[in-house]
Amino acid sequence: MNKEKINVFNFHLTNACNYHCSYCFGKFQTNETLTFEKACLVVDNIARYFRAKGIVGGEPLLYPYLDRLIEYIYSKGVKVSLVTNGSLLTKQRIDSWKGKVDCIGLSVDSAFEQTNKAIGRCCKDDCVLKKETLVEIAKTIK
Repeated sequence: MNKEKINVFNFHLTNACNYHCSYCFGKFQTNETLTFEKACLVVDNIARYFRAKGIVGGEPLLYPYLDRLIEYIYSKGVKVSLVTNGSLLTKQRIDSWKGKVDCIGLSVDSAFEQTNKAIGRCCKDDCVLKKETLVEIAKTIK
């Protein structure tokens, strides 16, 4: 197994798209695109921060200030999206993010409990997110 730290962030380089999907959250007024130099500055700043802090990813809902951070990002007029394993999502939390979080991605490896346990996709006590619960979470997000 590769022990190298992996740092991941989503970086939307442009508002332009060649599709017109009716379900897409990205309905932009312009086709603005960052210059190469500005894109490099963003990457440099994020990479520097990740290296300094040793950030390797993780479950965003474990971050104790997530709701406050979402409020702050939203107050700056920046779109918020997050990817979660869904185990800590509640209807109340999803509802509180309405209008502030544009996209919630659910990370799913399998719908089968045994497969998830076998690959370690469970809490330390082998608690696995049930398929029915995942479906309900997805419906709430929608």
